Amino acid sequence: EAVEALDGVIDPAVQNELMTRVDWVVAITGRWFLQNAPGADIGEAVAANAPGFAELAAALPELVPAASRAVRAARAAALVARGAPKELATTHVYMPALAHAPDILVVVRDTGRSPGEVGRALYVAGQSLHLDWLEAQVLTYDASSRWEQFALNAFLDDLLLVRRGAVRRAIGEHPESSPADALAQFLARRPAAVARLERLIEQFRADGMHDLAVLTVVLRQVRATMS
Repeated sequence: EAVEALDGVIDPAVQNELMTRVDWVVAITGRWFLQNAPGADIGEAVAANAPGFAELAAALPELVPAASRAVRAARAAALVARGAPKELATTHVYMPALAHAPDILVVVRDTGRSPGEVGRALYVAGQSLHLDWLEAQVLTYDASSRWEQFALNAFLDDLLLVRRGAVRRAIGEHPESSPADALAQFLARRPAAVARLERLIEQFRADGMHDLAVLTVVLRQVRATMS
């Protein structure tokens, strides 16, 4: 509603950019509920999770890693320079992080940890395992058919699952530590696998994503890193 209220107030291109981000988060979280709560009333499931979503949304600037905050601040400033209201621009640049809210809340229920603790760990995992970068590659890939788009959507869903799995397993292996510290300890115990992932990502960055086969190979190595 806040974005729609800007009709005729800001550049339509900026308004469309803001709305597209909202639509993307709605689509990916909606797909999550369809896959993870089969048979449930989606409206009721979303409503039940709404307080957790709100808590995470308010805390996002404190939960994401510092490097991510700096990038988001620069993007928000660019939107403001193009005419977007400051508060809405800030909301916009943090909104993609809400795609992880359903998984954060699952881990919260499974482990008894707080949303803030688990959220911070999931966002750290995004950087440590290069999941944020992989997600960005998928989102900028130009699908040539609806089947390629289905494949890209499936890969995004797998990235969410891998991130949740990494944090939940790390907490299980190191219950005495905070979730973020548990993740660091979890990865520190797998130096060879982490090194292989780093080399593969470096090669991926150099070669570029020319087809979807690359994603399959990288995702397999990410999963191997967690084994």
